[in-house]
Amino acid sequence: MLPCAAYLNGEYGVKDMYVGVPVVIGSKGVERIVEIELAGKDRDAFDKSVGAVQVWSMLQEDRTGPARPLRASTANG
Repeated sequence: MLPCAAYLNGEYGVKDMYVGVPVVIGSKGVERIVEIELAGKDRDAFDKSVGAVQVWSMLQEDRTGPARPLRASTANG
């Protein structure tokens, strides 16, 4: 398990964003996102981080247009 910026699709209550979370990485990249329960100051810090990514993302969209998430390709397609 390693910390990594991973594309979240509902994990940790976050959707359609890359956020630093613990993941299991295998030979083809991220195999799974590890959800740990966050409470108190840990949850507050996570939410602050997500908010910072959202603000950065909005600023980038203003400069370059809507962002589209990059998806890692797999060996089969």
